[in-house]
Amino acid sequence: MRAGVPLPPERVADRESSLVVRRSLRLEGVVQGVGLRPSVYELACRYGLFGTIRNRHDAVEVILEGNATACDAFERELLRLGPPVVVERVEQRGQRPLGLQCFEIAPSVVRNRPDTAQVETRAAVLGCASGQVAPDLAICDACLRELRDPANRRYRYPFISCAHCGPRYTILEALPYDRERTSMRAFPLCAACSDEYADPRARRFHAETLACAECGPSLRFVPAGQSAEGQNAADQDAGGPDAARQDGTGQGVRARHARHAGAQAASGRVATGRGEGRQGDPGWSRAASLHSSEGVLRAAVELVRDGGILALQGIGGFQLLVRASDRAAVARLRRRKLRPHKPFALLCRDLASVEDLCTVSAPEAELLASPAAPIVLLRRRRPPGYAGQGSAGQGSAGQSAPALELAEEVAPDSLHYGVMLPASGLHALLADELAEPIVATSGNRSGEPLCIDPEEARERLAGVADAFLVHDRPILRPCDDSVARITLGGVRLLRRARGYAPSMFRLPRRVEAPVLALGGHMKSTIALAQGARCWLGPYIGDLEHALTCDTFDLALRELGSSGSDGSARIAHDVHPDYWTTRRARELDTTGTRASPVWHHFAHVYALCAEHGIDPSPHAPVLGVAWDGAGLGPDGQLWGGEFLICDGHQDHRVATLRSFPLPGATRAMREPRRSALGLLYAGLGETSLREWVRGCSAPMSTPTQPCGPHGAGWELPSLAAFAHAERKLVLEALARGVNAPLTSSVGRLFDAMASLLDLCQLATYEGQAAIRLEACAEGACSTGESRAAAYPIELRGDAASGIELDWEPLLRSVLADVRAGRTPECVAWRFHAALAEGVVRVAEQVGIRRVLLTGGCFQNELLLVQCVSRLRARGFEPYWHHALPSNDAALALGQVSVLARWAEAAVSRPLPLLGSTGPSGAAVPGGDESGKAGRLAVGGPALRLETRACV
Repeated sequence: MRAGVPLPPERVADRESSLVVRRSLRLEGVVQGVGLRPSVYELACRYGLFGTIRNRHDAVEVILEGNATACDAFERELLRLGPPVVVERVEQRGQRPLGLQCFEIAPSVVRNRPDTAQVETRAAVLGCASGQVAPDLAICDACLRELRDPANRRYRYPFISCAHCGPRYTILEALPYDRERTSMRAFPLCAACSDEYADPRARRFHAETLACAECGPSLRFVPAGQSAEGQNAADQDAGGPDAARQDGTGQGVRARHARHAGAQAASGRVATGRGEGRQGDPGWSRAASLHSSEGVLRAAVELVRDGGILALQGIGGFQLLVRASDRAAVARLRRRKLRPHKPFALLCRDLASVEDLCTVSAPEAELLASPAAPIVLLRRRRPPGYAGQGSAGQGSAGQSAPALELAEEVAPDSLHYGVMLPASGLHALLADELAEPIVATSGNRSGEPLCIDPEEARERLAGVADAFLVHDRPILRPCDDSVARITLGGVRLLRRARGYAPSMFRLPRRVEAPVLALGGHMKSTIALAQGARCWLGPYIGDLEHALTCDTFDLALRELGSSGSDGSARIAHDVHPDYWTTRRARELDTTGTRASPVWHHFAHVYALCAEHGIDPSPHAPVLGVAWDGAGLGPDGQLWGGEFLICDGHQDHRVATLRSFPLPGATRAMREPRRSALGLLYAGLGETSLREWVRGCSAPMSTPTQPCGPHGAGWELPSLAAFAHAERKLVLEALARGVNAPLTSSVGRLFDAMASLLDLCQLATYEGQAAIRLEACAEGACSTGESRAAAYPIELRGDAASGIELDWEPLLRSVLADVRAGRTPECVAWRFHAALAEGVVRVAEQVGIRRVLLTGGCFQNELLLVQCVSRLRARGFEPYWHHALPSNDAALALGQVSVLARWAEAAVSRPLPLLGSTGPSGAAVPGGDESGKAGRLAVGGPALRLETRACV
């Protein structure tokens, strides 16, 4: 690459005056794309050492020659470099000195094989090789100062970066990490940038993403054109299937999506802004874009100022931007994006702008400005009111208003704003020019994956965006924005993507053969493990849309032969209807490698892996796995489970009392159905039918009798149904038709939100729980948080199985609602009751380590209540930090479970609630009708033999 810079004469004299040794170091961990080579160069020169450093496809190799004491000091400093450099392992070999006279950054070592491109691409994506590349890094403070400095030659250059910031994962074609193996290879360095690259004193010494306006990527502003049927985007506000989909199936878009991503991932070729990739497209002329960059930015800014929707090609995909203070623009974005209520994220220029909107603690400010630059959930200075009004109402008293009034439609359900600071120079320029908060949400329609290619975006976002701000640096794989918050003094990830993924986790136990884990159906994430390391990819999305499934399949294809050559076991959720289950069966051509893993046990073992916990019979853990739904070994929908995990006889020791879900999956979108199922199970059929008959018409005054309980009012959950529909639902409950039983705490939250009239029909996952949590937090300002927890009864014992009976809680809630207690007080007492239930089960079971996992623990109030009460009673609680507590953690848990099965010498069953030993007996409650199944576990394989799982 070039000759190294010789040491000063005095350092050479010091070196020659002592014993010279030669050491070869192999560095593994997050060691590529993090500025390690220039840092090591500077460190070697500081200690007077000669040698080389070079990237390899699976590690970084360092050769040192010099004084033995200096070499020892060098190694100590190397391990203290700190994030984003993470040196996990250093292998050292002694060699005979060769008399080197300088230290240099040597050319990288690339595998010399016919299938090099495919092999190296796979290594880049997996990171399972020990040399792992870093996630994308946000613009650093030094680059931000240069961007805003008129005297700097990169003044206002949107793609400014250095050795310590900029895109990594989303532009990487192959390892080792060098410019020629990224999508930056299409932009040869100009003379000035070449000098910086070669200068050890420069901040961009060996920065692979460096560029400037003379040689780097450029922008283009594209107004939205007409659709294939000649309709303007403005005519498609209703948000139905747009003309670009043509046949309504999305096949044309899916074909383009697959061609674009598949060609780049599999062959390593990049569609660039010049040459063959854009022939016939004069809009991508380099000269034109260089002369008009300011005009391009000005056009984009003016569009947003005028109330337009801008589709921005960001770091890991497209984003949709509008002014957050423009109520009409935000409402229009919601209609077009098909996202009626789910909160939008905000982009702010700097911390001062954030503090105008939210209260920001020191840890939150640090998280906002971190290299990951996630969306951070922050308490709004003026939250919405929830006093019996759902998402409407006035702000709380005593709160200071922000300097700028944002549209209430930005976050109608939440007491928080999700806020981020600029992650790139382009984001910083837009935020500077607009000088106010901007809605910055994912560039897709609701339920679809991110757009990453400009042409694909112009098809899929036709009818959504009014214009497109795009660039000619290809994005090779999508990566959404991460979401995080500070809880109990630490960072907690709610979505693990840009800035945090991909990343490596060290497993408590090694896997003998590679394990490919496909995760679950929602919050999809893929993992691949070898030895004691597990590579975990970024968030993909919910596999309920064909395009998201295509994105998942592309990620699998990038894994190459790892999932298809017979060398890897394939872990997946046990539910037979999940997309990942079907894919696992297709990959398992021999019928011997696919291994289903029970959903909630995977949750617990994911948290074990995150904290390095290795459960054993002498040191078991009590896992509290609460979520929306997951298939259990008894064929029911679990979601309120207490699991004892010891690595040998894992079993369920307690559960929430089950109740029916009328409409099955439909109930997951209609909290009113969960409420009706709960009322039916708790009050009994006769009592509920009498109540319904007495409340068949809305009551005009609160004094009229209504049902056997003497309340002159109609329950909101009942009023949410039309009379005829309510009758049909009750009939289905009575006959047990399409009303499966569930022990889900998530559905219990839905029912409570419905009873308080906070949410009857949900437009996004978790909406009812978010509104209920916000309502409960309102009790803090009214003093009602001192109210006692509702009663929740524990039936049975740890030996026979414990059931948390919610019926006393339900009757108390109904009594409070009838008596006119505020929704804030009722919601608070409900949260407190669940937390108290966790502690009481832990006390009966008697296991000190309690692991809180599952999507319900994204509820901060519930988590904090559980942790504080457990600690006060002498327990040791654990919860997720580096992983979301939802299904995005399942893949890591599946890997951990298979690592344990591989050690099993004989077949062993998984005991169930009420089972007493490893007999492999039929599931309790099972019968010859096949409604329940028999569980068999044999070494690394798990088999569910059942004719009707749900």
